[in-house]
Parts: sequence; C-alpha cells; structure tokens
Amino acid sequence: MNMTTLIDNYQQAKRERDELDEQIRTLRSNRAQLQQRLTETEAKLATGQQGRVDELLQGKDNAKTLNKAVGLTLFAQDAKQALAASEQNETELYLPLCDAQQRLDSVVQQMTGHYLAQLESKGLASVEKGLDEALLPLANLVKVKGELQGLPLAKQWAMAVLSRALDRSLEQATGVFAGDVPEAWAILTGHNGSAFPDVTQLGATPAGRHRLRQSQPLPL
Repeated sequence: MNMTTLIDNYQQAKRERDELDEQIRTLRSNRAQLQQRLTETEAKLATGQQGRVDELLQGKDNAKTLNKAVGLTLFAQDAKQALAASEQNETELYLPLCDAQQRLDSVVQQMTGHYLAQLESKGLASVEKGLDEALLPLANLVKVKGELQGLPLAKQWAMAVLSRALDRSLEQATGVFAGDVPEAWAILTGHNGSAFPDVTQLGATPAGRHRLRQSQPLPL
C-alpha cells in the first residue's frame, strides 16, 4: 500500500471520526441550553405558585396566570423527556466513536511505518552516497590513531567526533529528505485524537467498553 492510498484512508477515517465528534458536541451543546431553560422555568414555577395563591386570597381571577403556569409545566415535562432522550442518543454514539478512533489510529500507525521505511530506504540511500567521500579525511585520522592506540579506541574517538558534528548539523536541519511526503508529515505530527478522549480512552479496554454501554452519559 503506497502513501497516497494511506492518506486517502486517513482522510476517510478522520471524516467518520469527526462526524461522530460533532454529533456528540451538538447533543451536549443543545442539552446544556435546554437545561438552562428548564432551570429558569422551574424557578418561574416556584415563584409563580405563591403569586397565584396570593391572587386567590385576594379574590382575584388567576386564570391567566394559571394558564401560563400550565404552559410552563408542560414545557418542563417535555424538556425533561428531551434531556433524557439526548443523553440516550449520546451514549449510543460512544462505541461507534471508539471504533472510528481505533480505525483512524490504525491508519496513522501504518502511515508511520511507511514513512519510516521511506526515510530508511530512499532518504538514507541518498545520504550514504556522499558519506564515504565526506568521511575519508576522518577515516585517515582514525587509521593513524588506530595504529598507535588500537582501532577500537580510534573508532570510539571518531564516533564522538561524528556525534558532535551531528549535533551541530541538527541545529540547521529542516527535516526534508529524499522521498519526503509533506502531507503525510503534517498528518503524523498533527493532533489525531478525538474531541472526547475520556470516551475513546475507555473504549480502548473491555472494561471501559462495558462502562460505555451503560445508560448514563459521561460528565461534560
């Protein structure tokens, strides 16, 4: 499987995961707004009840305020049912979200393996072509030092020299190499987790998946 195919697979898997993320996000947002309205309605009912009692004590007709209270009561009942239905809808999305995240993670792992293979084959091959000639002056020093101190010690000394040189080169390195795929690199170094890691982390274990099957949604 080539990198182009893997990128296509990644984009498809990400779309599926993102769609589930958005569904949960929408349910939670709508539920929070509805809960706020319900809280306000219940407060109005609590204060309105005393007002209706006062009207009756004063001999006034409280039909208008009573009708308003009936409307508020019906809204409160409907809101509670809607909140319960929203919570149920959310829990039903948990396992599909976990499965979608696992598919996405699997594609990312495949891309990582393919990217490293590219680096270690095409990338390294282009570098090795010039290394032999570039290292010849150091090899001459190692050869002489090896005659005087032994080759193992001379090679150890040379590795320390190369390590320091590599450190200096890393300060200027751009990360670009032969066979590099910038789009794949952007994916591999980007954030690929769900907007709801508390859900997907639970879904990674059998015990966690069992908990996600329960009727109550996770805390916001």
